[in-house]
Amino acid sequence: MSDVELRCIPSDGTRVQVTGVANISSGGYALECLNKVPNEVKQMAVRVTEYFGLFICGVDIMAPDNFQGAKLIEINASPGLMPYYDPLVGMPANVPAVYVDKLLAAYKRAAS
Repeated sequence: MSDVELRCIPSDGTRVQVTGVANISSGGYALECLNKVPNEVKQMAVRVTEYFGLFICGVDIMAPDNFQGAKLIEINASPGLMPYYDPLVGMPANVPAVYVDKLLAAYKRAAS
C-alpha cells in the first residue's frame, strides 16, 4: 500500500507498516525478562558478543514465549543501559554497575 495517509482505511487483511523501528526513543518499551530466558539463548548472546570482539553488546532476540526457534535480529555495539533502571515490566536492574565492574576488572587485568 503506497501513499498511505492517516485518513485511509485499509481493507481487511492489508498490512500497513507505520514505522520500521520499535526502540525506546520511538515509543518502544523495556521488558526485563532475563530470568525467563533459557541458558542456551543467553549463551547465544554471549557467543555473538565474543564473535564480534565486543566488550559489551546489546543483543536483540525475537522468540515465541517458549523460546523455540529464537532468532537473532540485531546487535548493537553501543547499547543504551538506562532503560533497565525502570522497565515497563520486570524488576529493575543496575546494568551500568555491571558494565563498570567488568570495565574495571579488564583494566586491572591489563595493568598487572
